[in-house]
Order: sequence, then structure tokens, then C-alpha cells
Amino acid sequence: MSSHREAPAIAKDPVADSTDLYAFVSPDAPGTVTLIANYIPLEGPDGGPNFFEFGDDVLYAIYVDNDGDAKPDVTYRFRFTTKGSNPNTFLYNTGSSSGCRVRRWGRCCRGRCSGCSPWS
Repeated sequence: MSSHREAPAIAKDPVADSTDLYAFVSPDAPGTVTLIANYIPLEGPDGGPNFFEFGDDVLYAIYVDNDGDAKPDVTYRFRFTTKGSNPNTFLYNTGSSSGCRVRRWGRCCRGRCSGCSPWS
């Protein structure tokens, strides 16, 4: 589903809004497919300094149908946890950073994938 926030129900929960899903043959591994999912629409770079984060209470999922029967054959599920690492600021970033362990990163979001599971 790609809603870009025009649907009234998802407008109430922007961190759960899946906007786009891209799938393409990986250029470095032609026998595989790369999936890219976008969530949380309408966030331009000039909209900071704070942006929506992945929802700690949202189960993000990507369903893949390999045989055209309109039922998922593979499911990827993701959960995220956001933690504040700098108690001196509400900003998620106060300068350039090379990773979550750098003190300038005020908030850090870590994801956990439950992997793929066959449809049952």
C-alpha cells in the first residue's frame, strides 16, 4: 500500500505509514532482489530539526508473493527501538556523525528483523 498520507486513517499514525516499496534485481548479485521500503511521508530535509522516528509500537512488514496467487510466500517483519543517548538535548543530531556511538547523536533508532517466515 502506498498512501503518502492522504488516507484519513493513516494520517493519524504517520510513523506506521508505508509510502513506497521498491524491488529490483541487485546489480552486484543478479540472482537476488533488493527491497527498499519507505515509511513516514512528507519529510523534506528542511523539515527538521526533529523528524518522526520509527514507531516503537509498530510492527513493520513487507510481504512478498513469489507465485502470483495474491498470498505472501515470504514475510519480513521489523521492530524498532528508539533511545535517547544524549540527555542534554531534545535534538536527534547536533552535528555530523559517523554512527550511533558518537555523542552528537541525541537519539538513535535500532532495528530488529524477525527474518522471513513462510506463509502458513
